[in-house]
Amino acid sequence: MLKYFFCFACISLPAQAVSLDSYYYLLEADQEAITIEATNPDASAAHVVALEVMPIDSPFAMKPLEVAPGEEGHLLFTPVKSILPASGKAKYKFIYNGPADGKERYYAISWHDSRLERTSASSGDSPSGRVSAIVTLQTALVIKPRQENRSYHWNGKRLLNNGNSTFRFYASGKCAKNTEAGCEIYKPVMPGKEIQVAETLDVADPNMIMGIWKDKSFLPFGREVMVD
Repeated sequence: MLKYFFCFACISLPAQAVSLDSYYYLLEADQEAITIEATNPDASAAHVVALEVMPIDSPFAMKPLEVAPGEEGHLLFTPVKSILPASGKAKYKFIYNGPADGKERYYAISWHDSRLERTSASSGDSPSGRVSAIVTLQTALVIKPRQENRSYHWNGKRLLNNGNSTFRFYASGKCAKNTEAGCEIYKPVMPGKEIQVAETLDVADPNMIMGIWKDKSFLPFGREVMVD
């Protein structure tokens, strides 16, 4: 259900393209900003990274949305462009400046990465270089509602997110197909979407746990079965 939660595209991804720790990010309801760190794994050249942000309908299709008049500037970010030295890192800050309502919003962040190749290294000359395009990496940013209603529905086999905000669902226990082994589920679940827990875990296992991760805290869910 959520395997297409993110997409990254454009040309085959080289090993030395800019590296990120995730393909989706959540800005929690009580947070105004989020910082994303990018790493340049290229030990031989600096990379130029330019950002482009656009609102989208959902992290599934990543379909761009038209920005209505007066809605510009709901998501601010800095820097717009930076140079990552060889094997270097840089942090990018995203600040939500939009309505404090009950609507969840989604943005696509395009990371345009180019390699800065040195072309003049002779003594007495100033170093110069040329930029060669490498790749565009696309990630999703979820802005959780400022007025959040976190809710779920558990029928004993599947868990439905019937609230208004995405959460990072986690469950662990015995495997459904091999109860001698352990299995885990760790996925983002958008509003109105569900996870078929029984396909992966033995839901009859009394020691099975499930809940959500918020920042570094784990918030467990109860096992009470709600009738559909």
